[in-house]
Amino acid sequence: MSYLPFYRRKWKRTTMMTNEDRLAHHLTSEFDSRLLSTFDRDELRVFLDRKSLTLSFSVVDHLRWDLKQIFDMAVAEGYLQRSPAALLFTPRECRLAATRVMPWKTCDRCYRFSKFESS
Repeated sequence: MSYLPFYRRKWKRTTMMTNEDRLAHHLTSEFDSRLLSTFDRDELRVFLDRKSLTLSFSVVDHLRWDLKQIFDMAVAEGYLQRSPAALLFTPRECRLAATRVMPWKTCDRCYRFSKFESS
């Protein structure tokens, strides 16, 4: 199966770089020598649960998406009858990144400054 060559044609350059780095760092480093047919849903769930202890929601969610896409392609190409990643979800224990919110006073000052500059 040729997952990366196939999807490289679809991804923008920055997406390709980010995805390949994430795949190498988190998936290939851990599962490199494994056959896709040896995975089951419980093992993938445990993998995501473990990653959720140290990584952000966004990264774990992308890993879940990567696994789903890889196994969906294996099913579509006839390598597997069904995907062990089909029912995976992102664990709720994942750390959510702090949302940065601009205080109203700061926003108001920026607006007044930009209005003054454009005059």
